[in-house]
Amino acid sequence: MSTAEPSPSPSTHAAGCWRRRAIWTGLYVAVMAAVVFSLIQFRRVALETMGTPEAQAEWQEWRDSEPNQSDDLPVQRRAPKSPEPPLLVLMRDHFAVVMTGAILFSSLLYAALAIAAWGAFARQRPTP
Repeated sequence: MSTAEPSPSPSTHAAGCWRRRAIWTGLYVAVMAAVVFSLIQFRRVALETMGTPEAQAEWQEWRDSEPNQSDDLPVQRRAPKSPEPPLLVLMRDHFAVVMTGAILFSSLLYAALAIAAWGAFARQRPTP
């Protein structure tokens, strides 16, 4: 007589599998919502701070400063061409690309961690 646990019925196994998938999917949606919300907030703050005349003046002052124009360095450094701070240009003009990249790489990281966790916590099914 075997003391092994009886294998769960197919309906019980399917319900447990559905529940696990629902949890993982809900967690994925929550993580992606956090990524999107955080990036939108970061964009809002960046546009508010970098779009001011003071930030423009600081950027112009840094662009025209002596270390950016020195000719006696071993490596010639080019002065930035943009009249606006790079963060402002990135968040204003290329935000869709930034958001797409954030979602794509966050999804890949989530998938890798979810697969590893799923495998680590999976129960061994008894072989018949």
